[in-house]
Amino acid sequence: MHSCTMCKCLRRLLLLSAVAIIVGSASHAQTNLILNGGFEAPISDNQYGHPPATWFDEASFGGWTVEFGSVDIGRDPTSWGYAYEGVQYVDLNGWHRGAIYQDISVPVGGPYVLRLALNGNYDGGTKDYRKARVELRQGANLVFRGDYTHYYNQNLPFNRQEWRVFAQQLTLTAGTYRVRLESLESRHNFFGPVVDDIRLQMVPEPATLVLAGSALPSLLLTLRRRRR
Repeated sequence: MHSCTMCKCLRRLLLLSAVAIIVGSASHAQTNLILNGGFEAPISDNQYGHPPATWFDEASFGGWTVEFGSVDIGRDPTSWGYAYEGVQYVDLNGWHRGAIYQDISVPVGGPYVLRLALNGNYDGGTKDYRKARVELRQGANLVFRGDYTHYYNQNLPFNRQEWRVFAQQLTLTAGTYRVRLESLESRHNFFGPVVDDIRLQMVPEPATLVLAGSALPSLLLTLRRRRR
């Protein structure tokens, strides 16, 4: 009898451990490794030329550091349009062309997706396109570089332009990386590429998705039956 009780307890422990592993794997895959990727902090007052709206060379805000030039944090839908995610976004041309970066930690190696939403500040300057660059480095090693372009839609108002989403799958090893965003718009000082919702997330393995989608209910059902 004592042995039977021990076996039941062991089965329950193994089932609970399996549930914890599945849930933990799924949630880890959805974690954005980039801090403040939606540029929701700090809260911009739309008073450009100084913080919290404009940030200059070597200044830091919400996990990001300005490498050179300056950038604007906007939250004004009447001037720039609505955010892709949340209510704020970054214009990589503040008072002039700028670049920002952030150092992140990749906890485990595997497949990851780097994704961002791109628009343009067309409140001035030519209404044609805006270009931005995203880089991922590990030390001196350039892991990825992507140059992306947002094209102006003449059929839409300047402050209702559609966001373009770009994504790149990467195979990374565990370690420290630097994510970098740079404006490639040198024609206009104030009206640059606008970025929102930049993410670096692990791609769930198919086996994990199958377990999370089908095996988890089976495990929970088994637990209920064991308890009866």
